[in-house]
Amino acid sequence: MCLNHSFISKAVLCLRSSLSSVVVETHQYFINRQIMKYFKIIILCFLIASVFSLIGVFVLQSTGLIGKGDSDFKNLPYGIAIGINLGFFLSSFTILLNLKEQVSVNNRYRVMSFFLLPALFVLFVLFAMWDQPWPGVLFCVPYLIVLFIFFLRSKKEAR
Repeated sequence: MCLNHSFISKAVLCLRSSLSSVVVETHQYFINRQIMKYFKIIILCFLIASVFSLIGVFVLQSTGLIGKGDSDFKNLPYGIAIGINLGFFLSSFTILLNLKEQVSVNNRYRVMSFFLLPALFVLFVLFAMWDQPWPGVLFCVPYLIVLFIFFLRSKKEAR
């Protein structure tokens, strides 16, 4: 009887350790999945906004609103558009703060994690282009629209 009891206790101990490893692996899978979801948001925002910004530059150059002169800097607005979107890309890494439970459950913190640094970057761009702020604003709008759409989608998924 004593032999049977030790066998059962070893089996229970083995089962308990294997269940705990399954729980840890499941939790780790969930965390990795969440990280990839937020990275996907950041990368898709950059790609979609870059495409729309480049299309906007093309349209503005076609109508003659920007890049009128024949010089080496005629295609500079394309580089500026990509550079501004790259700045937004880097400022959007605060979205990863939503992995912390304190941020993900509080709506104010969620909004701040999505929009605080990008809004500060918009202010920086506006102050940097103070003589002609509208091209800077037009470069910022696509990224903010796409980011807002992803924010609403992630908010809906959190419910």
